[in-house]
Amino acid sequence: KLSGFGAQSGSSMPAEDMVLQAAMNLRLSPSKLSLGAAQFAGGFGKLNLDHLEWTPKSLSTKAKWDALPVMAIAHLIKPQDSLHGDIRLGVNWDLQLKDHVRGELQVQRQSGDLYVPDADGTGQPMSLGLSELNAQLQAGGLVAGSGAERVRIQFNGLGRRLGNWRANVETQIQNQNDKWTFHSDAPMKGELHAAIPELQWLAGQLSADFAVKGALNLDANFGGTFSHPVYRASMDGRNLELAFASEGLLFPNGELRAQLNQDILTIERLRFTNKVNFVPKLEQLQDLNWAGREGEFVAAGEVNWREQTGSIQADWKNFPLLQRKDRWLVVSGQAKIEQLDNAWALIGKLRADAAYFKLPKLPPPSLSGDVLVSKGVKL
Repeated sequence: KLSGFGAQSGSSMPAEDMVLQAAMNLRLSPSKLSLGAAQFAGGFGKLNLDHLEWTPKSLSTKAKWDALPVMAIAHLIKPQDSLHGDIRLGVNWDLQLKDHVRGELQVQRQSGDLYVPDADGTGQPMSLGLSELNAQLQAGGLVAGSGAERVRIQFNGLGRRLGNWRANVETQIQNQNDKWTFHSDAPMKGELHAAIPELQWLAGQLSADFAVKGALNLDANFGGTFSHPVYRASMDGRNLELAFASEGLLFPNGELRAQLNQDILTIERLRFTNKVNFVPKLEQLQDLNWAGREGEFVAAGEVNWREQTGSIQADWKNFPLLQRKDRWLVVSGQAKIEQLDNAWALIGKLRADAAYFKLPKLPPPSLSGDVLVSKGVKL
């Protein structure tokens, strides 16, 4: 029997250690490891182990783990700079891997939330508002004509900013050389459905050079194998806003309809509209009564990223591209992005309907400090 394992009163061991709460039966031999019922508690939650038996050819285990701190474990694996939180999970499992596979694994949120940095740069963390997060794995069921067993995975997530996510995957696990393993050539099929009410938190994880706001619906089906997946997804975006803060570019009031598969991205419609908020008070622009006038940007096309071919056609009509006190630009025209001679090229003609750029005031020319000027002497 093993007892007294873990931190004791007055110990210098960290609070994250797990402490054995009562004596536990332990049997160990070169061909078998057996653990009896046990209870652990500590900084990583509470673990109630029903049993664990291992041999080189089999595994049987059943347990329940409550209040598992996700971020503490994530930090042990890799420091997390862009994701924080106090979320805790409950994990239940009952698995048997012998001649056949039978088992179930359940993971669910018990408390807490996740936070990401605010993409607007305020420094305030954004809560995902998690209310539901759970996953379930079920294994078992012989695949006809093979020695493989079925594996089914389901995932559900719900949150104020996270949105509503649902996914399911079916695949296989195979026994080779008395070991149950997943293979990259194992067949799979599944679905993913996501309704994201706010993209800002997600886009902020991808890049700090631009900001994206709005809502997106995603529906995808996939199959093939893990090494060669095939999939088809449809995307529907609304109330989109794309901003490049460093350049002062803003594309608001957007909508998107697109199709995506393993080879081709098809943009059926990408549209942004924006109104002229003001006209600079300059003599050259005093006759422009454009305040409140709406401009439009529309794009559509297809790109095959596997073969690096395709084209996207974009049309601008009285679109206010820049609206800052020192930069103001309204444009119209057409442009096309396409591949020419194994290189992507931008071809088209854009004109400035009206523009104003304020140049910064510069000091008069001066000589650098290492230049010495000597005055000539008349004889």
